[in-house]
Amino acid sequence: MSDVTELLGRAQRGHAGHARRAALVQAGVCDEPGIIHFLRGATTLCDVPAQQRVVNDRDRGTNALALALAWRHGSTGLGFGETIERQETGPRLVAADLWAPDLEGKLAAIRDGWMPRRLAVLGLDPEASPLRDVLTGRLDLLERFRLDCLRFTTAVALREDADLGTAGAVLFEGAQGLQLDMDYGVMPHCTRSNTGLKNMLAIAAEAGFTVIDALYVTRAYATRHGAGPLPHETPDATGAGRIGWAEIVDLTNAANPWQGVIRQAPLDLDLLHATIARDLALAEATGVRVSPGLGVTCLDQIRSHAEVVQGGAVEHLAPEVLPLRLSAATGLPLGLLSYGPTRVTIEVPARRATTICIDKALPLPVGGRRSAPADPCRHRQDMVHCWPEPGVPA
Repeated sequence: MSDVTELLGRAQRGHAGHARRAALVQAGVCDEPGIIHFLRGATTLCDVPAQQRVVNDRDRGTNALALALAWRHGSTGLGFGETIERQETGPRLVAADLWAPDLEGKLAAIRDGWMPRRLAVLGLDPEASPLRDVLTGRLDLLERFRLDCLRFTTAVALREDADLGTAGAVLFEGAQGLQLDMDYGVMPHCTRSNTGLKNMLAIAAEAGFTVIDALYVTRAYATRHGAGPLPHETPDATGAGRIGWAEIVDLTNAANPWQGVIRQAPLDLDLLHATIARDLALAEATGVRVSPGLGVTCLDQIRSHAEVVQGGAVEHLAPEVLPLRLSAATGLPLGLLSYGPTRVTIEVPARRATTICIDKALPLPVGGRRSAPADPCRHRQDMVHCWPEPGVPA
């Protein structure tokens, strides 16, 4: 049995919905949980001002999709950034507060104090909003939210960081590309969170972990959903970057009014190496040893060849050569190759086959694909975490 610890909140998984959990189960990473644990200090609650910003964004034109790309910054419109803003400059609300006897007082302080001040800072007129009854207090959602919190606390248990790993290994799961990290990405085209090792190292220190097996995962190409830099992008007639050498199927990054469509480009090997190296450097002098590996997915989508860029020069590579080229460029051993969405299409190269368990059973046979799902296992050998798109943000 393993604990799956989500390092970033559900709001940052908004594009995937239930598909992400289903994909984890299908890929053999985890079963449906019997009980969900919430870390005591986790930030909670996405704020109404964020929803008002989304409404205003939509109302700026007759068609939200006609918004200029330069005006967008990449937000999904779910309020994650506004929540972090309140945590940093206004009344705080964390998971443990949902069990506290003064929860109603904390919620009232957000409604009566923080929300009017934040709306004024943003220049939003509550009376001109479709949410006017909520924003002005004529419709009070506090009691309904309190009941939602009550349901939440009956289904979820609190857990301290220090208690992680007591029942087995821990699998840390990320949700955003490394170049969306708020300390590394290009503002404002990044998220209000740390997407790499930083949070994990802090949790590991409190939980007493001394080793982390870090699996950095990239597609066979680069993607970005929303505005922001994407090197070597070749826009099509719609203005979005497209590559012709891959048959890309993406069921989760759906086009939406705030981010537009997902963009594609060849991987930049220099950027891939620099981004991962910068993240690994965070572990220096922490007392936690990080053993990194590289995973490459979407290899089944490559047609006859793949393209990468290094030093400004384009290289054309056969599909079977691409993972080796990425490994050489990053200096990381290959830990996982994926040729589809399920566990039966995953390969674990020999160099990592004895140290990574990616199935619900023992590690895959060295150098081979599993032909059928295995029986559930009683343990995992390692602590593994996966980061989507380390070279460029997804």
